[in-house]
Amino acid sequence: MPLIRMAFEGNYNNLYLIFLHLDPICDVVVLNANENESVPVGFLLVDKTVGGLPADLNHGSFNAPCMYICIRRGKDKPPIVRVDVVQGEQAKGEVIRRTPHSRSANINNSTSFNATPLYLRLHRDSNSPFVMFELAVVIPSKGEQDPLGFVRCPQKLNLGMVGSDVFLTYKLSPKSINRASYRADLLARLPKDDHADIPMAPWLNSVPIFALPSGASLESWDTDQHGEINSNPQFSTFVLTTETSEKIYGASLAFLEKFDKTLLKEAQRRRLGLNAGNNEPVPGAEQNEIFVSKAICLLSKHPFFNAFEAFLKFLYQMTISSSSHKVSIERHISQFMSLPFPSPRCPRIHAHLSIHHEIHLSLPRFRPLPPSGASFSSLLWHLGSERMISLFHAVLTQQRICVHSLNLQELTPAVEAVANLIFPLQWQCPFIPLCPIELACIIESPTPLLMGVSTTYFECPDNIPDESAVYLVSLDQGAVPDQNKKFKLIPARFLQPLMGTVKEIDARLRTVGRGGNNGTLDDPEDEANREQIELDLRRAFLRCLCHLLAKYRSFLLPIRNQPTTETTDLKVLFDVAGFINKNAGSSKSSRAFYGSLTSSQAFCAFIESRTFSGGHVGIQQHEFFDQCQDMIERSPQNAAQTHLLHAGTPSEEDTMKIVPPPEDEGEFEYNEFPTSLESIVEVSMQRIEKIESSAGQRTPQELSMAKDTGITYWHDDSLWPLLLRSYYYALSMMYIPTYTNTAPSATAAFREGIKIMELMGEERITLPDEAPLRMILASCLDHHKPMTAVRVLNAAKNVLKLQINAATYALYNQVLLEAKWPENARDGYTLWKLLKNTVLATIAFMEPIDGYRRFRSPVPENKFNMNMGLNHASIQAAKTGSSRSLEGAFHVSTSDIDVNSKEKVFEPRTDSPSALSVDTLNLNASKSDDKEGGLPKPDLGFAVSQSNPNLSKTVDPATPTRSSPAVIAAHPKSKAVAKTSWGLGSISKSLTIDNLGLSKMSEKLGTSSPMKYFQSPKAQQMTKAFTDTVDSLTDTVESVKASPSYNSLKDVSKKSWVNFSAAAKTMMDNMDGKVEPEEGSSEDSMGVDDDGKRCSLPRRHRPNSAEQSLSDGTASVKSATIMTPDIFVTMSVACTCSVCSAPLYEEEIMAGWTSDPNNMRTFCPWCRKTTVPELSVLIEDRRGKVSYKRIPPMAFLSPMVLRKELETLLVVSGEKILREQDFIDHHKMIFWNLYYAFEKMKLKHSLDQLLASSLASSDQDDDSGSHSLKEMKPLVGTYLNWDSTLANKSTPYPPLYRIFKEFQKPEAQQNRLLVSNSHIKRDTLITIVESIKNNDCQTPLMKLLYLCKNLTGNSEENLARRSCYREAQFLLVAAVGQRNIDFTLFDRYWQKAHEILQDHAKQLRNSNDQTPNQRVYNCRKIFGEPRLLC
Repeated sequence: MPLIRMAFEGNYNNLYLIFLHLDPICDVVVLNANENESVPVGFLLVDKTVGGLPADLNHGSFNAPCMYICIRRGKDKPPIVRVDVVQGEQAKGEVIRRTPHSRSANINNSTSFNATPLYLRLHRDSNSPFVMFELAVVIPSKGEQDPLGFVRCPQKLNLGMVGSDVFLTYKLSPKSINRASYRADLLARLPKDDHADIPMAPWLNSVPIFALPSGASLESWDTDQHGEINSNPQFSTFVLTTETSEKIYGASLAFLEKFDKTLLKEAQRRRLGLNAGNNEPVPGAEQNEIFVSKAICLLSKHPFFNAFEAFLKFLYQMTISSSSHKVSIERHISQFMSLPFPSPRCPRIHAHLSIHHEIHLSLPRFRPLPPSGASFSSLLWHLGSERMISLFHAVLTQQRICVHSLNLQELTPAVEAVANLIFPLQWQCPFIPLCPIELACIIESPTPLLMGVSTTYFECPDNIPDESAVYLVSLDQGAVPDQNKKFKLIPARFLQPLMGTVKEIDARLRTVGRGGNNGTLDDPEDEANREQIELDLRRAFLRCLCHLLAKYRSFLLPIRNQPTTETTDLKVLFDVAGFINKNAGSSKSSRAFYGSLTSSQAFCAFIESRTFSGGHVGIQQHEFFDQCQDMIERSPQNAAQTHLLHAGTPSEEDTMKIVPPPEDEGEFEYNEFPTSLESIVEVSMQRIEKIESSAGQRTPQELSMAKDTGITYWHDDSLWPLLLRSYYYALSMMYIPTYTNTAPSATAAFREGIKIMELMGEERITLPDEAPLRMILASCLDHHKPMTAVRVLNAAKNVLKLQINAATYALYNQVLLEAKWPENARDGYTLWKLLKNTVLATIAFMEPIDGYRRFRSPVPENKFNMNMGLNHASIQAAKTGSSRSLEGAFHVSTSDIDVNSKEKVFEPRTDSPSALSVDTLNLNASKSDDKEGGLPKPDLGFAVSQSNPNLSKTVDPATPTRSSPAVIAAHPKSKAVAKTSWGLGSISKSLTIDNLGLSKMSEKLGTSSPMKYFQSPKAQQMTKAFTDTVDSLTDTVESVKASPSYNSLKDVSKKSWVNFSAAAKTMMDNMDGKVEPEEGSSEDSMGVDDDGKRCSLPRRHRPNSAEQSLSDGTASVKSATIMTPDIFVTMSVACTCSVCSAPLYEEEIMAGWTSDPNNMRTFCPWCRKTTVPELSVLIEDRRGKVSYKRIPPMAFLSPMVLRKELETLLVVSGEKILREQDFIDHHKMIFWNLYYAFEKMKLKHSLDQLLASSLASSDQDDDSGSHSLKEMKPLVGTYLNWDSTLANKSTPYPPLYRIFKEFQKPEAQQNRLLVSNSHIKRDTLITIVESIKNNDCQTPLMKLLYLCKNLTGNSEENLARRSCYREAQFLLVAAVGQRNIDFTLFDRYWQKAHEILQDHAKQLRNSNDQTPNQRVYNCRKIFGEPRLLC
């Protein structure tokens, strides 16, 4: 709840101003000059216009009588408050139909027979605080303007075809009474103590003079008039601006209370007319009542003006009511201050003050526009279309603007609306919506300002400023045209659409306002229309600003170098000349307008706020404006119909209702408003800690865009898996800040994030939002890596093709401005990149020149990517001109399946020496299945791949050459090695097979294919040492800091090359004839496979002399040993549907997810119901005694849900929670889902080391939770299993592939219970496998259908049995190896078998026996099949 203060003003010591008035006009008559009618006694003839012309009401007409008006002043009649013109004889009210000489007072100059007569009508109001003191005639067609402070009648007097445009204008002033005015002061306040977050001392003394802008006063009223005094208290609003530019909104209710005459001094009695100059009492004056002005003031940070007015009037009514009350004023104030603040979940609060009084508190209707008390419709009603657009031009060009009115309640909404016309620009000069008369002299200051003041300030002629210096705007003058037409300076292509829209809205507004005779906007029946008009007006001006600032983002200049004192200048941050040339063209008037616009403080502040962090609210507003510009640019032809803004109208379901306080306190009676109030308001004196928004927190625009994108892509089966993959990449980038704190090198961790973006670019996938990018940039600031931030931004713009939004752009510039820069920004990495680009550029320039053909360097090929900072894949994409838009970021092309293809489902992979090259080398590990496709048992060790990230993208040599390509690539799914060239003379040799000595190695091995050696376990150990040498060389290059010249770089490069060559030579020399491939060795027996199990690297290796010596090129390969992981983690998401008990697998779960970030359920494709998928985890710890730990199954979250949960966790706990043991202990579901996501995407992380430290802490009974990940050295191997025990818990028999694996074992080692109880013969399984290998899926399908029937026994249980499709698929994997299967062809023949299935067999078929649908197929194609652990 906003902080609220109650204040009562009135100190009567300092007299400072006295107003002397004539008597008000009490009567008006019309004279016919053609009939020589004389002026009545006591009346004054108005014979001249304000410009000195004859004040003939039919001026310029032919054959029309000359009509004049006469006025009389006095107090014998109720005062006149308004004059208007009516038509016809049926008009009601005090209509002047006759002259004093009984002739017609028709003032219509039309001479036609059926012309409608026009008459003047007078309006009287004794309770009005303002009465008419002047009445004049104005002829605008003769160049005359209304005098300052006059109100023009909207109706024209001459309706004929001939004649001048004649209007009546009058001036209202406060009633003429005896008044003594004083400076206002504070009487009381609640609560009496300040809140720690809002100290009121600096501006508390200013509150009284704003609450009573005309000053406190003593007034003398006649006894017959004081009954009307308290009937209409005056409500006004104001705005205070603190030192930090924070706005404090105030609402004031001014009223009069009786004052004891005995307290008056002699000077005061004379001033009030009670005593004469000789201090003698004035006869009859003692009967007058003396009143003092007071005000109740309410202060808040939020402009809930309607609610404030209702609450203040409710309190005031309690003091003037003659009845007693059950609840005290203090209790009402306490309840009001304890009301909950509206929130997005509950946008409206409906509170009852009593049974008959209620108030409403609502969030701003037009979010994310800045909250204010602005009313565009009220401003248009008072000014009209032309004057409103003139004000728009004046604010844009930063002029001195003064808005004045007698009705102080209208000033703050109008001036706030003027300031909001230029959104997203913000007025930066002095801003005083309601300026007290005491401070009104600020209008003379030479600086631009925007203020509102009471019209009574200009009653003194000396206070009227020069109209050429100050733009004076009267809200009381009416919707009169702007004779100066200053708005024409706005470019015509923007002005004309705006003017047309505003005029159309103005016409609608005048129609709405006709509900009442007084021509105001207070008709409650037109509330819905007024709300729509308000919305349309805001849209019109917002659309105009979008056009005026078109393409401004293209001229923003991000910081790229070390900041200096001139970095924050406008010309450094923004290309002003380019922006003007783009939008103004060659038009002189347009260039002058844009020159004034770009030189204004509002525009400079806008660019500065857009460049640097403008706060959470400011970033939201910038992103909203950018979104509006994008909407207009996408549909320029329909820009006028584009709804840029929407009003948030809360429903009844979104409303919280507050009951009134209990009426049991007692009896309370008030004769006046109390100034000694009991302080029962509880105020917290503790400072509220502001929770800073996390860099990973998405903005409202990003959330909205993510929602729309998710719904769009969810309906497209081909795009849905790519959207999931995009979210998984986003999760990995959100983890980069944690990885920088846990990895051995923060620089390498940051480059891992850039590599992820490059990988996304290769896959033509973009980020769903830019929050992960901001997390990396924030981490760059924490580690003081400004140049890394530059590289991250370049990768986001050039690789991901992102149009950086306001939040990311502001954070990026903040990083470069606040981060500590190195003394020499040109580090070794930058110099290597510069040298490399120079060499490549030289080659590119030499290539097309025929004269230099003989000097042309060879095309670099078959090179290792030494990570010199240049991605050749992106260069090739640039050469081919490949690009993608944000709209098609997730586009994927699919080919139709050729059902006539003769490709075999099973085709063994063979090694072809002719196809061997370094492009197909995998130096990490061998990846080929054995004939049985078996995977290692948990008790067997397997080598851990210390993967070099630069060599991770490889093409497996076992990929066969097919006669016709498959619809999707058969396994393995891999990518070509990125290639690079050093470009340093002798160092630019190609690392081909011959260079590496692979031919010599082939001779020593006695085989034609060197790859067979790399498939042996011992060779993998040497391969790993070789790749570590490559890592060492990369680290050497990256360690070069601030090299003085290229010579030093060359020396370092040569030295590194010597170490590299020595390591390769040592490796080749130590290969002798004793090294033989182990018999029956395969990738399964080795247990190394990136698809199924891997280790999260890099991390500090366990001490190994072989690795260290090999990196130096001095060790013997024989000394190296195979390192076995200490911890095995087996994970699987295969589970069963909670409704139909049918097994669900990874690709089916992914296909069934929704884009809703709050929905953890997936759609079961078999029963068409939703279920919560489960993730199962088994941990085997081999450090010491082997122990097993099974994690209870948890929900398997979609990346959208996981993203939201992780984002919430980061906002609440910060990034450090991801490095603490509490992450595993208290956020298990997020941890394991994140672990699975990283392993599935084959991305680096340190969650496995956090798991290892958690297990070690559990073993040592250590609950401190403080563990250093860099000191933990256990190796963790991870399996991702396609199947799990959860998926088979509802089936009455084990999976067939497990029975098949038991049959393959020696009889003594078989699980006899499993084999005997299954009642399945080995020959049956072999028949199924052999049939599928021969592309016959009909026979296996028939056998499986009848086998399932026999095993289940009851047809009603068929729905819970395993799928025949999965049984055949997994059985084939167990028999021939997963890498030897083309799953696409298998699905094709399986579907064909269903099509020709006989009718009696179809009755045995379940829905899950068929092939997956296209959505499931796409998910499996994009993410790949998990490994099946047999």
